[in-house]
Formats: sequence, C-alpha cells, structure tokens
Amino acid sequence: MYCEKEFKQHSIKITKQEQMNKYLLFVLLLILKSNLSLAQNPAFVSIKDPIIDTTLVLYPDLPLNRPFYIINKNYVVYQKDINVRNILKVDLETFKIPRNFYNTLFALDKNGIYFDGDFIATDTTGFKFVAEIRSPDNNRRRQMLWKTNQKLFMDATEIKEGIDVKSFKSAGYSNENYFKDKNYVYYKFKKIEGSDVASVSNSFDEIIYDKNYVYIEGKIGMYNGDTIHSVNDYLVKTSKNVLNFHTQMVVQGMDVTTIHGLSRYYAMDKNFVYFRDQKTPILPKNFKNVKIWDKGNIAYITDGIHVYIGSNLLQPEFDAKTFGVISNSEYTFDKNGIYELQWTEKEHKSINKKFPFLYTKKVSDLNSFQGRNSKYLVYENQAYDVLEKQLYKNLTPEQIDLAKKNKLDIKMINNKIFETKTFEYQFYEVNNKIYLNGKETTADAQTFEPVGEYYRDKNTAYTRNISGLVPVSGLDVKTLHRSNYFLADKDYIYCRNYRIIKNTDVEFLAYYMGRRQGCSLDKTPTSDFYLLKNSEGYWLVLISDEVRINFLGNKSIEGLGNITPLYKIPVESKISIDKSKIYNSLEVDVKPEFPGGLKKQIKFINKNFKPIEDEGEKLKGRVYMSFIVEKDGTLTDIRVQRHYGYGSDQEALRVVKKMPKWIPAKYKGLPVRYANYFVITRDQ
Repeated sequence: MYCEKEFKQHSIKITKQEQMNKYLLFVLLLILKSNLSLAQNPAFVSIKDPIIDTTLVLYPDLPLNRPFYIINKNYVVYQKDINVRNILKVDLETFKIPRNFYNTLFALDKNGIYFDGDFIATDTTGFKFVAEIRSPDNNRRRQMLWKTNQKLFMDATEIKEGIDVKSFKSAGYSNENYFKDKNYVYYKFKKIEGSDVASVSNSFDEIIYDKNYVYIEGKIGMYNGDTIHSVNDYLVKTSKNVLNFHTQMVVQGMDVTTIHGLSRYYAMDKNFVYFRDQKTPILPKNFKNVKIWDKGNIAYITDGIHVYIGSNLLQPEFDAKTFGVISNSEYTFDKNGIYELQWTEKEHKSINKKFPFLYTKKVSDLNSFQGRNSKYLVYENQAYDVLEKQLYKNLTPEQIDLAKKNKLDIKMINNKIFETKTFEYQFYEVNNKIYLNGKETTADAQTFEPVGEYYRDKNTAYTRNISGLVPVSGLDVKTLHRSNYFLADKDYIYCRNYRIIKNTDVEFLAYYMGRRQGCSLDKTPTSDFYLLKNSEGYWLVLISDEVRINFLGNKSIEGLGNITPLYKIPVESKISIDKSKIYNSLEVDVKPEFPGGLKKQIKFINKNFKPIEDEGEKLKGRVYMSFIVEKDGTLTDIRVQRHYGYGSDQEALRVVKKMPKWIPAKYKGLPVRYANYFVITRDQ
C-alpha cells in the first residue's frame, strides 16, 4: 500500500516536472522566435563601421561606366575615363548638370556649356539635346548634336549651314540623319529642295516622306525608274505599283490610281479600306462613315456599323455610332461606358472590360479624359486609379482641374478622400500623417522629408525595408544631407547603413566601376570603387554588399592634378582570360554579332519565322530571348524569357536554334563567352 502511494506521488511529481519543462521549452521557443523576428525585422537599424581592408587596391584596367562631372565645394572634376580627369574652372554658384538628362557629357554655368569636359563660350538660353548620330568614320562612336537658341553644335564644333536654329529639330523619332526647321527639311544638314516641312513624316533611318515624295538618303526615291510617292507609314506607290514601305515588295490587288492614306497604317482605294496591306471588311457603301483612331499602340476603325481592331478583329461589344478613344490613352468608350482591353488567360483572348464608374450620363470626350502619363482616368466627377484599381467618387472641381494638369494625388482613408504627397509607391503623406503599405507610421508628417536613400523628421532618420519604416540610429538627424553620391552629417559620410570616413574637408576625387554580374546565374555582388580625400588623407572605398575602405596615406597621389593619369597602366606580358566566365556588355571590347550584321539578322528572322495566326488573323508581338554566344560563335542555353502566346515561344526557339554561328565577343583581342539578350518583333 505504501509503495503504491509512493509510486503515485512520484508519478505526480514527474508529471508536474514534465509540464514545467514543456512550459519552459514553450517560453524558450517564443523568445527564440521573437529574437529571430527582430533579426529579420529589426526595431531599428544601427550604423556600422566599414571593414578595414589594407589589401584593397584599384586595378589599372577597371572600366568607367560613363564620363561624368563631380561637384566639390571649391572645384569641379570632369572624369573623362579611367585615367584622365580634368579640374574645371567653373562658376560654382551657377554650375549645374541638366536635370532629367541622360547624357552625362553636358553641364553649364552662366558663362557657357561644358561638353565632354571642354568649355564652349555660348549663350545657354534654350539649351537642348537634339540627336545622337553615328560617326561617319567609326560606326561605334556616337556624335552629339545639340543647340541653344542661337547656335547649333556637333560635339564641340558649331554647324553653320544657314539653318534656323531656334526651330531646328529632328524630323521624327527614329531618324538620325533627317532634320527640319521652319523652312526646310535637311539630310545630313543639306537642304532637300522641294520638300514640304508641314507634312514631312519619318519611318526608317534612311527613308522619310512628305505629301509629295519619298526620300531615300536625301534624294527622291525611285523604283524601277519610276518616282515613289507616299501613301502612309506602311505603303508607297509608283505610277504602276503599290509597295510595302518596309520590304519594298509590290502589294498585289490595290488600285494605284485611287489608293490614298487615311492614317499611319490605314489606307483606302475605290474598292477596299486597308490596315497596312490587309483588307478590312468595310464595304464601299460605308466609306463615307469611316472613322479611325490610329496612334501609339492602338488602331481602331469603324464604319458606323461595326468597330474593328487592325484589319478585321471585330469588337461586337461596342456601339459603333458613339465609339471613341480617350485622349492621351488607349482606353475606349461608347455611350454605355469606358473600356480597357484585357487579355484573359482562361478564355485565351482579349476582352473589353468596362471600368466601374457610376455612369450617370452618356460617355463622351467632353466628360472623360486621362492626363498625359497620369495614373487617373476621369469621368464626370469620378477618378479611377488604373494602377491601384481604386475608384474615387464625388471629386471637387478643383481636384478634377488638378487631374487635368497631372497634379492629382489622392488616397481614401476611412472612406474619406484626401489629397496626398507621394514619396514612393505605397508610401505617402495624407491628412498630416505618414502611411506605408496602407498602415499609419509614427513619423512626424510636418517635418518628414527624403534625404538621399533615407528619410527624416525632426527627431529621427528612417530607412525602408520589408517590415516598414525603420528608425536608423547613429546619425545626426539635424545635419543629415546629401554629399555627391553619399549621405553626410556633421560627423561622417555614409553609404546605406555604413559610416565611411570623417566628414572634415571631404573631396570626391574619382569613381570607378567595379564588378558587374555576367548573367542571371552569376550571384557575385556588384561593386564600385570611390577615391575620396578628407583632412586625414586619401581613402579608397569599395561599395558592394558590404563597405570596405583602405587608407592610402596623406601624401599626394600621382595623377590628382589636371589632365594626368591616376595610374600608369603596366604593359601586360601575357593576357589571361577566364575561359569559363560569361561576360556582359560592360565587360567586353567587342560585342557578338550575327554574321553580316543587323540587316542580315533581320532578313534571316523574316525569312524563317512563320507567322503566328489566330482564326486567320496574323498576330503581332515580341518574344524576349536569352542565350550564350560561345567563343566559337555557337549559341547555347537558348531560353524564352517572355512571349505573346499562341506558340510564339516555340517558333522563336526554332528560329534561333537554326541560326548560323555568330561572330563571338572579344575581350583584349580574344574571344570570350557572352550573355546575349535578344528580341524578335513581329508586327505584320
């Protein structure tokens, strides 16, 4: 009896101990999970010291991504290439690099223009980049055509050809040899006598047309001894034939005498209306009712009875008599609503989906619009955010006016509409509060502002990560500012969450591009080198997935004067190439090429790529591909990255696999493997 009681008491003790152990284990797991969560989504980010790396050096063959201007406190540096940097004498108060200007060769101050580091004394009023042109002596070199209101320049040389400079511009979007002013059309700056400026329209690099003629290399075009006249962007004609503008092949069945253009791609003769060179179902008795919307990526036509896309893709959903296209958009409308053309994978076709406005009046151009490049589609007093799929109703006349000016930015909070200030996608200020991903943050909205890659308010600096808006500790918030390509406060300059060097008399001396990824399989992080100086001396900085620095001493470094090399490139006794490495466009001296060049490549694709059709309609689209050009020119690892369906991916694979060997890429004179990206475009 005693033993049994003792056993029961012991069993109870064990059971309680097990329960306690399970509880402690549960608490331990909670703590561990909490710590892991903090590690993944920290409550704050701390600024770290860089890694000191005394082995860090600049390699003499580091490439320069592109030349650019470096603005320091007391002077400007123009870094021309890896070895040459010019110290410029500029007016620092007015010196600036044009905003939203992709070409880093240009800068200006009150005295003139700087091109490729050279000063050109000229009035800067009306400064504008006109075109980038292939050099006649080197197809790879590009010359820059630019102007002010008074002068026209090719690189640093003024062009004086009797041109009206103020109205001078490129004659279209794809030509680099045709230009026009208010008086003449020019081919390579020579007047084309008899050309009509008002009707001139471009198509390809060496071909342009006006209402009278087609011009090829600046001369009136001829075909079999007969003068070529324009029809539209797709068709031309002689006295005997109609020709495809692109292929210069005769199009059968069109009436030469009556054929005339209706738009970019639509034309009409006495018998048919054509889209490009394809007949539409529109009958001659309805020609008088034809209306066309042909711009950007859209091409609609109606005869007052039916609406078609392209040549014969019927759109039965629309009321043809009230059909139209919203200005500055590709959205369509009729009396019943506004529509967006959407692809449905389930039905494997495109449908016209109606926007969810509250339709109180017949839709027209008078009560619906979309501002140019605006995310809002507006109908009456409603706005639909096409990016976030959100409808806003009962907007004020002032808000509608802002929408027309592309200045409308609104959000709905607690079923109320507020005007907002957007910092980044899903990151905005509204009603004096800062929101991120739809959640209110604790940041002070009245003092909140972006500072480089960070944000700050009156008390705190912040960064963004997957957990939201995260405070950054270790920065002096009040003095935080941008300093060239870095952040700085009164104590240090920073990159991301690393402090780099003390912010005392800092000078930005040079930049060098480091490592770049060769292809999607290359996981090595990219990197960049910076040469900096402060009161302590010279520093070499490597920015990658981490930050490394090396102190180079406080003695002057060779080449930091004007127009002298930073490093003397040693003569290589033997060139060593990594045989397995896959190079990219920034790493090679010569890119790979289809045998015979681009024209032969296009001809090969046009000859071999079979048209993709759906119910007899030839489909257009693009197939994005990637492949490796091996050292012997063979193509391997051929992949389709994106396609337009209907078997276009398999057809593209078949055509590329059929290609002959390419001319391989070269680095230092030797063939190397190269990751190539390739687009097959089918527009007919």
